[in-house]
Amino acid sequence: LRGLYLKAMEAKDRDQWEELAVYLDEWESWAVALQGERFPVPAMDGIPWATLGKPVSQSRVALLTTGGIYVEGQEPYDLDREGDDYSFREIPRDTPLRDLRVKHRGYDITGPEADMNCVFPLERLQEMESEGIIGELAPTGYSFMGLINNIPGLTEETAPEVAHRLKQEGVEAALITAT
Repeated sequence: LRGLYLKAMEAKDRDQWEELAVYLDEWESWAVALQGERFPVPAMDGIPWATLGKPVSQSRVALLTTGGIYVEGQEPYDLDREGDDYSFREIPRDTPLRDLRVKHRGYDITGPEADMNCVFPLERLQEMESEGIIGELAPTGYSFMGLINNIPGLTEETAPEVAHRLKQEGVEAALITAT
């Protein structure tokens, strides 16, 4: 981060941003490679790619997160299951942010406790809907805790269930936020 800061200051002082852009590309490649070494993703053959068939401004968009968000009154995520809590929570689009809670062992939750939009940007998507940037916000958002070690539980149970629900709701695109 020190190198990134220094490059940014040099670019600002000289009003020359090309070197910073190159540095950011290199830094991103390094960070992605490091992340892949630390948390390898298992091979998942046969995952289809779906091209969006119409503009986002005409599409129903769902909000999904791995931020450990839940609605007050729902069961919180189980932090004692050591990465085996692959459950999800439904979050209705009309849920006031004051009713959202967060429970996650993998990141500092003070940010979403102060402003839930930083992890679950419900209000921002509602604004985008009212401005016509997205066609419509789906009636339900979905949250997982993330740091899920039980990959079979996720890929064979909860992810297909959420995909089925999204399809039933006519969702055409999703914004997926991570922590």
